[in-house]
Amino acid sequence: MDFRDSAVCGDVPKTDNRYDMTAKQTFILALAAGAFFGARAQEAWTIDRCIEYAVENSASVKKTELDLDSRKADYLQAVGGFLPTVSASSSVQWNWGRNIDPETNTYNTVTTFNNGYGAYAGLNLFDGLQTLNRFKQARESKKYGKDALQDARDEKAIAVMSAYVELVYCKGTIEVAEDKVAESRRALEKAKLEFDLGMIGMPDLAQRQAQAANDEYALVQRRNAYQMACLSLWDAMNLDPAMRDFDAWNGNIAGLPEPAMQIDDPEQIYQCALYSNPKARMADLNVNMSRYAYRAAKGAFSPQISVQAGLSTNYFRALGVESNAASFSSQFRNNLGKYVGASVSIPIFNGFSRHSSLRRARNNYNVAQIEREESRLKLYNDITAAVNDRDGYFKEIVSLEKKVEADSLTYALAKRKCDEGMLSVIDLLTTENTYYQSRIDLLQRRLLYYMKNRLVGYYKGDRLW
Repeated sequence: MDFRDSAVCGDVPKTDNRYDMTAKQTFILALAAGAFFGARAQEAWTIDRCIEYAVENSASVKKTELDLDSRKADYLQAVGGFLPTVSASSSVQWNWGRNIDPETNTYNTVTTFNNGYGAYAGLNLFDGLQTLNRFKQARESKKYGKDALQDARDEKAIAVMSAYVELVYCKGTIEVAEDKVAESRRALEKAKLEFDLGMIGMPDLAQRQAQAANDEYALVQRRNAYQMACLSLWDAMNLDPAMRDFDAWNGNIAGLPEPAMQIDDPEQIYQCALYSNPKARMADLNVNMSRYAYRAAKGAFSPQISVQAGLSTNYFRALGVESNAASFSSQFRNNLGKYVGASVSIPIFNGFSRHSSLRRARNNYNVAQIEREESRLKLYNDITAAVNDRDGYFKEIVSLEKKVEADSLTYALAKRKCDEGMLSVIDLLTTENTYYQSRIDLLQRRLLYYMKNRLVGYYKGDRLW
């Protein structure tokens, strides 16, 4: 938008100071909004920002949120099971032909009008503790839904973190490949000059040409891999297609921590994760839900005791004839009736329905216990693997840093020897490939260490973002 074409720049004569002030305020607000959104557009997509965006826009997370809301509704319904049921009714009836006269209790053929009202209440006093156990089951189910939501967010965060690390790795390999291509081009130009001067033969020049072409091809592969990594990350984030631009994405992990040797006991982390990890809590809650469902199924074999109370009244009059019927208020008051009752229901036989329900509930309870043990074993194995991988990557990083330094020195010496004719081109290329591969390996190990270190922190109870 060109603000010079608007009234605020003086193209339209001012008619009122109020309108002029409003226009200025609008201009300032528009300018501020443009600056804000422009800055937002230029904001780097850090790993934490990617995770936050993915969690907010994840379809699986949204579905889990709806599931949690349904569990809350079930909990509210279970709470209502302790409360009495109350209802009210009203009816209107016209009778004609042969019917009973409420005033005389005799048959006649007079058209009559009847209007009745009633209110009723019932309370379940005892049902074998089914209501209590269903309430406890719903309470645990609501907790399960909250942990399931956190687990869905954590799973999405881990998936995005893995995809982001892969993106950074591919970006790093492109930088290494570009350095290699630049070195190959420099060496090829030097080889062409030496060939023209007769210092080297055609085989050496052809080897340099082949190496330069191979490095160009490797760079194309790295760039293609980077674009595939971008697509994988965008899919994991559920990123808006309008925001998908390869040129605007430069993966980086700001503040990449310096690898350090850490001493962690997987057993201690596991004991902490049993109370902090959502998967571990979900397994425990699933056992609790199954236990209460089993108890509720056993309660179906118990007698049920309930009480009821109610009141009713009605109004009557004859239509089309002279009637001595009392007024509505008098009949409403005089016809008022009340009742109180109690009932006992003893289950005897219902086609093995209760027995089958009890059997299924018991099996579900046993299955939930088995699944909890499986979940705990998997959690322990995941924690042990994360700690061991992190410590292993740290040791590899220490060795690779020394190797990269040594390979760099070896490569520099090899280039000098080759320039002096003391080393063949093939041997130089071997040394060169070893050096660049060492740089790639070091980058990979550092990123893997970063990811495993965050996972270990997650198992300790830290947030992923």
